[in-house]
Amino acid sequence: MQVYLDTSRLRGGDFFNKELASALCNSICMISLYIPYYFDANNTYTAREYQGMVNLEKQRLPSMPQAAQSKGLIIPIVIRGTLPDEITKERQFYKLDLMAPGDLRKPDSVKALNQIAEDIYYRHEAFRMAGIDPCSHCEDFEFPTDNDVIDWLTDITAPPQRLPWRR
Repeated sequence: MQVYLDTSRLRGGDFFNKELASALCNSICMISLYIPYYFDANNTYTAREYQGMVNLEKQRLPSMPQAAQSKGLIIPIVIRGTLPDEITKERQFYKLDLMAPGDLRKPDSVKALNQIAEDIYYRHEAFRMAGIDPCSHCEDFEFPTDNDVIDWLTDITAPPQRLPWRR
């Protein structure tokens, strides 16, 4: 199992949509580092990645063993802000307060990171034990388009409706 973190592979002129879509599809799960601009209707790239993994999750979970089907393939980590209700009503998340470089060494952070590593390992092992290669059909995978996610983004980032008696 390899972690994909691109710090040097993408270069000027590379087709990054295809490269990153392939990397996501060839991943067992996705770690989503949430900040308030993660689901921004003006900059949809991270929302497109997120929805791409939601689509992969829908395809992959039914082929996992029954006990593992309740474990999503997206693991959100809130760095700052609050996840939209649409996500928190169905998916558990981690909260890490990372405001300074040394914050990753704090006992609470270390404990959470160890748990996240266990979560990833569990999902990987579930596919391995079932003899399933969830990444076998990745050659044609593409991220959803801006148009595919814009309505969803508008719904989850819309300001709450005012109560009629409060003006």
